[in-house]
Amino acid sequence: MGLHAYRSDTAIPALNLVAVPESLTGSAGRRVYIGNLPDDSEALTGFTPQVQELIRDAVPVADLVLARHERSQVGPLYLFFINPRLSASHNAALLARFLTDPRFQPGCLAPVAASHAAVVHSFRLLAATPVDHSRYRHSTLLYLGDTANQRAMQRFSQQLGMMFRFQALY
Repeated sequence: MGLHAYRSDTAIPALNLVAVPESLTGSAGRRVYIGNLPDDSEALTGFTPQVQELIRDAVPVADLVLARHERSQVGPLYLFFINPRLSASHNAALLARFLTDPRFQPGCLAPVAASHAAVVHSFRLLAATPVDHSRYRHSTLLYLGDTANQRAMQRFSQQLGMMFRFQALY
C-alpha cells in the first residue's frame, strides 16, 4: 500500500479535542489540549497508559523549548496523537480536520506517537494535500522526535506555513 494524499470525501469521525488534566501536564505554563484520542470503537480508549506516558514525556520538553522562543510562548499547546492503529492517510485526514476546526487557535502543534515514522508519514500526506494553509502561519509545529526526521518535519512545517521548533527526544 503506497502513500497517497487522503481523499476529502473519506468518512472521518467527529473530532475530539480534549483538555489535558493538570495531573498529566504538571506545571505547564499554558493550556494543553490533545486531539485524536482513541475512541470507543477501538480496544484503547481515551487517556490510555501509552497516551499518558506520551503526554508526560512531551509537555515538560515542549514548555522548555517554547520558553526559549518569545513568539511561541503564547497560545495553547495542542498535542495530536498519531494513532498507530490507523493508516497514515487516515491520521493525515484527522490531522487536517483538527487544524481546520474552529477550536484550533494559533498556538503550538506537537504530534505525539510511539512511532516517529508514523508522524512523518502522516505529515507528508497532510503537506501534499491542496488546502489553504494560510491559517497556520501564526502557529508553530513542534517536533519532539528523532533527529533523522528533523529536516523532513521542518520541510512539512514550511509547506504548511508554520514556524518550526525541534527537540530531539528518544
